Amino acid sequence: MVAIRSIKLNYPMYKNAIKPSSCVFLCIIISIFYFLACADNNQKKNESTTQVNNTPPIVSQSATPEPTSSPEPASQKTFNVPSLPSNCNGGFMVELDGFSLSGQPTVELDVECNETIRTVSSNGVISFDFVPITPNGLKAQDYLVNLDRDPQILKQHGAMGLGMVGIAVDGVAIFAAFEAPDFGYRDPKNDGILDNCNGHTAREGQYHYHAIPKCLIDVKIPGTLVGYALDGFPILVPYAYNGQGNVINVRSSYRYIGTNGSINAFEDWKYSKGHGDLNECNAMQLEDGSWAYFATHEFPWMAFCFLGETSVSTGPFTGEAPQNIGNPRDQQRPPPRRGSRIPENQTSTSPNISSFFCTILSNI
Repeated sequence: MVAIRSIKLNYPMYKNAIKPSSCVFLCIIISIFYFLACADNNQKKNESTTQVNNTPPIVSQSATPEPTSSPEPASQKTFNVPSLPSNCNGGFMVELDGFSLSGQPTVELDVECNETIRTVSSNGVISFDFVPITPNGLKAQDYLVNLDRDPQILKQHGAMGLGMVGIAVDGVAIFAAFEAPDFGYRDPKNDGILDNCNGHTAREGQYHYHAIPKCLIDVKIPGTLVGYALDGFPILVPYAYNGQGNVINVRSSYRYIGTNGSINAFEDWKYSKGHGDLNECNAMQLEDGSWAYFATHEFPWMAFCFLGETSVSTGPFTGEAPQNIGNPRDQQRPPPRRGSRIPENQTSTSPNISSFFCTILSNI
C-alpha cells in the first residue's frame, strides 16, 4: 500500500490549490459513481444484445410470460391434408344436440344447407364441465351463422374485431387472440385467463374459445376440423402432410418482440414471412389449391384476420388494433407500457449523461 503524506505548500502561488486530502475524497466519490452507474450501464448494454424473437409460453395468472425458443423455419412448404367433409353437416358434431350435463343448459346444435350456404343454429353451450374463470356464468346463446360453402379469397385481408369471428364444430363461438381495449388488447391465453379447454365466458355468459379446444379435439391427425371462420374457410388442427408424406407441425409466422413479459396482441408480436408456415391470417394455401386456417400451438392460436368476405370484418387488416370496436374511448391505443425499453434495432435520440461520463472514466 502506498502511503500518502500531507505536504505543506509554502509558496504563495499555491495558496488556493486543492489539498491532497480533498483529492483523495474526490477520487473515492468518482470511484463509487463508476462502479454504481457504469456497472449498471455495462450490464444493460450486454442485455441489449440478446434479441427476443420467440413466443412466450402459457403462464398462470400470477406469473409473467417469458419467451421460449422457437424452431427454425421449415424448409418444406408444400403441405396437404385429407379432403374435408363436403356434406351438409360439414364436420359439425350435430350428434351433440340434446346433450346435457348437470347444472348446465342442454346443448342445441343443428345444420341446414342449400347449394351455396351452410346455416348453423346453436345455443353455444359446451359439452364438458364448465369451470368458472371470469366472473361471468355460463348461459345459452342464440346463434344463426351462415357460412359460404365455396368461400373466395379477397385481395385485401379483413380485420377482426371483438366478439365472434368463427364457430367451432360443437357450435361454440371462436374469438380472436385479444381481449378488449380496456385490457390492453392482451392475449388471453398467455394472460392465464382461459380454462383447460382454452375458453372462458364473456359478458352475458357467452362461452368461447381463443385457441384449439383441447377438451373437444386432442388429436394429431392432419385435416381434423376445429371449426370455421365466419368467412367460410375451415380451421384445422396444426398438422399436415409434407411432400414426402410425413406429418409435420404447421407453425405460425408471428415472432414475439415484446419486452418485460408484455402481451399486447398488436404490439408484442410481429408477422415475419418465412419464420413459420402460415400467412398473417394464420392460414395457407394447400397443395390442392384450397385455403385453410390452422389452430397453431403458437400465437395467434387461431385465425387472426379474414381471408374471405364477411359482414363482421372491421375493415382492411393492417396488423394494427381495430379502430372501430366498442365506444369511441375504446378506439385509443393503450398508453406506452411503464418501463418499456427501446427495441434493440433502435437508438435513443436523447443524450445519456451517465453513459457519457462512464465512457470518459473507463478510458482514464
